[in-house]
Amino acid sequence: MVLEFKILNPEARLELQVLMERLRQIGQTARDKGVRILVDAEHTYENLGLSLLTLAMMAAYNSTTSIVWNTYQCYLKKTMDNVKNEMSIARRLNVYFGIKLVRGAYVSQERDEAKRIGLPDPVCENYKTTNDNYNRVLSFLLDTASRPGAKINIMVATHNEESTKLAVTSRIREYKLDRLQDTVVTFGHLLGMCDHISVILAQAGYQVYKALPYGPVEMVMPYLARRAAENKTGLMGARREQQLLWEELKRRLWRQCSCCACFPY
Repeated sequence: MVLEFKILNPEARLELQVLMERLRQIGQTARDKGVRILVDAEHTYENLGLSLLTLAMMAAYNSTTSIVWNTYQCYLKKTMDNVKNEMSIARRLNVYFGIKLVRGAYVSQERDEAKRIGLPDPVCENYKTTNDNYNRVLSFLLDTASRPGAKINIMVATHNEESTKLAVTSRIREYKLDRLQDTVVTFGHLLGMCDHISVILAQAGYQVYKALPYGPVEMVMPYLARRAAENKTGLMGARREQQLLWEELKRRLWRQCSCCACFPY
């Protein structure tokens, strides 16, 4: 693909140059400090540019491990194709491919934009097909990671119990991936959501990252609303977590008091 820089006016070119220099500084600092950069995904008409910049950063900083990671949204029908294409680019560059796998939540915006410009609907038909797509891509990634010499790091970024169980029971154990091996497979959750899953995974030896959104309220609240829509099971998980906390509280108090009147329910 050729970037047509001639369409950029002088001001836009200057902004692009400033952006590239800032990305260089961020990538260099991250590598020096041993931290990771997880680039988020947006709408489809923005993701191509984001992926190009992210792949360029992978080429510069992912020679020994995944410093720079890209995000792939499984509510989009072409996610598997995009993952395979960009993974092949990383393979040809001989660098590590870091991938954060999410479901995504720009459903109405994507459909409205596709309809406006006369393109096919890029979004999966419903929540079930999105789940199926997520699990299919996840299975492909874990299969790839199990092969000798694979240069890939995967973050399973979901609050969905089915996908988590798929990663742990059906795939990681089947492929005998080392749960402690330099983040070959990690898990990502929002702070305060599905902590009961986070704790269980951490106790089993898996690396779990908790994301903390911060910023102005008018920006953070829409983000959290999209995450709730993206992970409908997260709301069910909150109720499940409340139930587990209540059961644990009763268990601990029961040790101290054997009086049946303490727990009439």
